[in-house]
Amino acid sequence: EGFSVVLAGHSLGGGVAALATWLLAPLVDPVCYTFGCAAMVEAPFARALRRRVVSVILHDDIIPRASAVNAKQLAFELRAFKKTWQRSYKDDWEAFSLRAKNIWAPRQRGGKEHDYRVGGGGSDVVVGIDNLGSSGGAADI
Repeated sequence: EGFSVVLAGHSLGGGVAALATWLLAPLVDPVCYTFGCAAMVEAPFARALRRRVVSVILHDDIIPRASAVNAKQLAFELRAFKKTWQRSYKDDWEAFSLRAKNIWAPRQRGGKEHDYRVGGGGSDVVVGIDNLGSSGGAADI
């Protein structure tokens, strides 16, 4: 009498503290604080411990959410995504390839490469596909 039992732990240590809280409950009135505790028990058992155990979890921490049920759901969703992804990948790759070919393709008119002349007087500069944007000082395109 005259004391209270408080257990605390982080990650796996939090799981051990939570289980120790359950073991000590018939003898004393323990309270437990866990930080980033892994999923240790099934839902009904966790509900029974809710009055004694406070668990603090970072919003995106995967460890506290890792369980057999969640792993099974993730595997199911990944299999479904793989089928969708493989169908979409071919279409996306073909569209990307077509865009890339059009961006880097030589510019042609009448079956010949363009010969753009800029400048004036006797200092014409030929701007073709190898020197677009680099007109040697005559003019920038």
